[in-house]
Amino acid sequence: MGHVVLDTDLQTQTTKNELAVSFRKAVEWTPSAVLINPLDKFNFVRPIMHWYYQRKMNIYIERVLDERFENRDASDMNTAGKSKRKPAIDVALQEYAELTGNPNQKPDGAFKGMVIDQMKTFLFAGHDTSSTTMSYIYYLLEQHPEKLKKLQNELDDVFGTDITRTANLLMEDPNLINKLPYCLAVIKGKIIKSYSILL
Repeated sequence: MGHVVLDTDLQTQTTKNELAVSFRKAVEWTPSAVLINPLDKFNFVRPIMHWYYQRKMNIYIERVLDERFENRDASDMNTAGKSKRKPAIDVALQEYAELTGNPNQKPDGAFKGMVIDQMKTFLFAGHDTSSTTMSYIYYLLEQHPEKLKKLQNELDDVFGTDITRTANLLMEDPNLINKLPYCLAVIKGKIIKSYSILL
C-alpha cells in the first residue's frame, strides 16, 4: 500500500516505519464497536493516544506530500501524462495543479488536510483486506498444486515465461487482463466464497 498510495517503500517487513507503527497503534487505541467491558468507555487515555498517533501519521504524510511536491517533475503535472500509472499522491498533486491553474503553487492547508485524510483511508482500506485475501489465496493454491499449475499455465499463455516483461506487456495492452478469466476469478475472491474453482 505504501507504493500504491505514497510511492514509498515503508519496509515494514524489515524495519519499523513511523507511519506503519503509528497506524497500528491508532487502530489499537480505536474503541471497539462492541464494548464488552463497560468501564472501557471511561478510558480517558484512549482519546489522547488516538489523537497522538493520528497526529504522527498526519505529520509523516504531510512530509511525504511536501517532498513529493518539491521533487516532482513538471512534465508529470500536465494533463498529457494522465494515462501514465501514478501513485495516489501524484494524482492528488496533479489535480491540485489543475484546480489552481498553477503547477508551482504550494498546496494549502485545506488541500493538505483533505489529501492526508484520503491517504490514510487508502492505507487503512488496503492494510488488512488485501494482505489477508492474498495470504488466503496463497494458502489455498498451496493446498491444491494442480490448481496452482492451471493458474501458472494461464499466466504463461498470456504473458510468456519471462516475468520481467509482464509490466511492459500490460502497459502496452491493459486488455490482456481480460484474457485471464481463471486468474481474475481467483483474485476477485471467488475461491473465498466458494471452493468450486480450486476444488
